Parts: sequence; C-alpha cells; structure tokens
Amino acid sequence: MFRASPLWLVVVLLIVLAGVVRCAGGDEAATPPRSTIETRDDVDRAVTAATTTADDRGGPTAEGYVAATSGSGILVADGNFEESARGWYLAAYDGAAGALRRTSAESKLGNASLALAVTTPGDVGAGVRGQLVPPATPHTLVAWVKSPPGTSNMLRVIGSSGDRLVSPPVAGNGTWQQLVGRFTTDRRETTLEIRVMQGGEPATSYIDAVELQFQHGHAAVSSETLLRRLDGARIAVDGRFVTLDAATLACGGEGRGSTRASEQRWAHFTCIQATFPPGEIVGRDALFRVHVTSPQTVAVTDTRMVR
Repeated sequence: MFRASPLWLVVVLLIVLAGVVRCAGGDEAATPPRSTIETRDDVDRAVTAATTTADDRGGPTAEGYVAATSGSGILVADGNFEESARGWYLAAYDGAAGALRRTSAESKLGNASLALAVTTPGDVGAGVRGQLVPPATPHTLVAWVKSPPGTSNMLRVIGSSGDRLVSPPVAGNGTWQQLVGRFTTDRRETTLEIRVMQGGEPATSYIDAVELQFQHGHAAVSSETLLRRLDGARIAVDGRFVTLDAATLACGGEGRGSTRASEQRWAHFTCIQATFPPGEIVGRDALFRVHVTSPQTVAVTDTRMVR
C-alpha cells in the first residue's frame, strides 16, 4: 500500500495555500502598500478610465450614451459626499465670506451632503478643481441644492474658455431642488473647475448628488473579453483603491446585447468585485458599472461598496 511521505504532504499543502492566495485578490489593502504616495493625478487617471488592450475582433459601434458619474469621483470628486468632501473648497471673492463642511444633518441621496454657510453674500460658492473632461464634447452638469427663501442658486464652470454660468438661477424654497446646466467644452479644455453658487441673503444651503454627464461613442465586447481587460485594473471606490482580479470578479451584460461570430456582446456591464481585507475571510464587495467606450478603452462609473 502506498504511503505519502511527510515531504509530499508539505508540498501539497504549499500548493493549496498558493491557490488560496491567488484567489484572494480584490482589495488593495490585501497587498503590501506601495512605497510611493498616490498623487491626485494618479487618482484621476485611475478613476476616469481603465485603458485596455484592443479586442482583435473589434466590436460594433453605436450612438453615444450618457455616462453618469454619480458620486463616483470620476468627474465630480465625491459628489455624493458619503465618505468625504475631498477636493471641495470654499470659493469666495470680493469680500464675500462663508464656511464649507460635510454634514449628515441633511441629504438628498445617501446619508450626507455639503453645507455651504454664507455669512457675507456675494461671489461665493462650493468649488472643486481639476475635473477631467473630454474636449469639444456636450456636457450636462447636475446638482441638488436645499436652501431657504431669500437665496438663489446656480451652477458655474471655469475652464480655458473662461468663467461661465451654465444654469439659470433657482430660488430657494426650503426643499431640495435640482440645478441643471448644459455646456460644450471647447477643443482646448481637458479639465474644469465646477462651482455651486449661492446668492441672496446670508444663509446655509446644502449641496448633494453632483453629477457631470457627457456624450461619447461605445463598442461591445463579450463578458470574457471584459474580464481579461479589467484584470489588474485599479479603480477608486468610496475614497480608496480596489484592484480588480478576474478570478473573483463577476460582470453581467446590461440589456439584450448583440451577437457577433456566435458570441454575445454588450456595451454596458454591471460588475461586482469581492475583496479580502487583512484579518477577514471576506470583506465588502465593490459594485460598479463598466461602459465599453471604444475597442481600446472602458469607463468605470457608479462605484460603491456594498455588503
């Protein structure tokens, strides 16, 4: 009768452990931290789009779609303010004054918003700089604001084309109201500063659900191709990086999709990535949408952590 030696048992155990480590991808915190400091540019590049290799079979193109970046930090930094108000600052000029803070006292979506307390009215608002945008592209800027009577609210964009108001003023009435502004970036604009302005009487307004939407084309790929493209990509979710691992990543196509060469393909996917923080068997899942923007690139939107 064959008997396994202790040495063989050790080898088998090491192989099993190696397989477990390979499957435990996902959360950036599960690997040793990088020695370099992540810069704002690193975050913007990682979140704006995951550059991929070309699909050698290509994919059918179609009409442009609107990619909403609701609170994902892709174009409007932490626009739902659920985790932080990173990047947002008080924009006050010509004697205007006020204060800006994140608060859980009011919210339109989620559990938090940004409180803009104006003490001296004038040219004052909440601003965020360095928002990446494609040039020569139509955009829609949306924000929800709750402010008392006697105030007015509007959206402003500052870029290489100068300072321009992009929404009509909306009078405060003590309830949540939506501000909508539409504009087209010029051929030189790749970044913008966005401001949510408050005018009228000194008062506190609450800002939430800031989104920047844009139009561009898209292609279609299979689920298998998408997983290969996303493997190893790093995305920002709720203020931290998550590394995608095809071994523990699941993506489902949205809608009916299309068929090419007997292969089902989609332009938009909903994906979920398991995470494995140190000291835990399994952590929270990263849920997000993926849009195949061209045969070479994809865009990630609507990122959030779920149980």
